[in-house]
Amino acid sequence: MQTSVETSLYPLTEDYETVVLTFLDELEKEDSITYTTNGMSTQIFGDSSDVFAILGKLFEKIQDTGKAVLVVKAAPGRLSYKGRHNK
Repeated sequence: MQTSVETSLYPLTEDYETVVLTFLDELEKEDSITYTTNGMSTQIFGDSSDVFAILGKLFEKIQDTGKAVLVVKAAPGRLSYKGRHNK
């Protein structure tokens, strides 16, 4: 099933920018999804099994380097505006 997921990552470290940019770099490596970002969140699109497997892997990786909160909202289908996507 195709899904749309909106995530907001809140690293609980002083070096929060590095954590967020690393998260986005890791998303870029994943061929099975597409994503776009804005100033407040990241929207991820793809098969639900791929999206949630990737988010689980990245969440564990983030927790290994310091604590962070990952807020996730999910909906069925591809819910995106036509426009520019980062990937």
